[in-house]
Amino acid sequence: MRDLANRCFLEAPGAEFNADCIEQGTLPLVFLWGDSTAAALYPGLKEAEAASGSFRLARFSAPGCAPILDSGANARCDEVHRTAFGLLQSAHPDVVLLHAMWGTNNDLGKLHETIARLRASKVRRIVILGPLPVWKRTLPHTLVNHYRIWHEIPERIAAGVSGLDNDQRMEAFSKAEGIEYISAWHTLCNAAGCLTGIGTDANQVLITDIVHLSDAGSKFLIRAIGKELLPSPPRP
Repeated sequence: MRDLANRCFLEAPGAEFNADCIEQGTLPLVFLWGDSTAAALYPGLKEAEAASGSFRLARFSAPGCAPILDSGANARCDEVHRTAFGLLQSAHPDVVLLHAMWGTNNDLGKLHETIARLRASKVRRIVILGPLPVWKRTLPHTLVNHYRIWHEIPERIAAGVSGLDNDQRMEAFSKAEGIEYISAWHTLCNAAGCLTGIGTDANQVLITDIVHLSDAGSKFLIRAIGKELLPSPPRP
């Protein structure tokens, strides 16, 4: 059986949303739902799952499709999210993690309705993970240009990266909805700029293009937010 990383991300060949996208068992279920940036969280979540033994995963992600029901903006997104939501209702997840690029084109009115439907489905915790930093010319390209000029690989870069406005917008929305919000921006960025990589290895870039986490970046982010996001390990 193919891993969830491939079969439940609709950009992968032969992928489809079905019950196989939900790991079976009795542990608390974390239901990851979102677009391709949500798909990139999977390596970090799988690492945390293996390390803690405290939860199991469901994973539903489709490129270009924020986890918003019946948005009316894209018929394909509406169709696949209706399928995902039907499976969510039957799975009774303990945590629903919503993640996307969360740009200004997302309909927050429709997201409000989606959250209302999640509540009506008795979801215990609804968590929005805010948008990742967006690099204007891709992070690898930005690093190459910086190295050409300064002959160093910086830990952080402040120029050519954006996302704080959308982070603040989604945080305010989450507060108004009364749901949990985790800021990816403030986890990865500060006044000195946004992190570029993991440690001193130039090959371990945090983001592979303008916005998608690398495997190393995914693991770094989930380690950083895991205590806030994930079910606690069982007591001995």
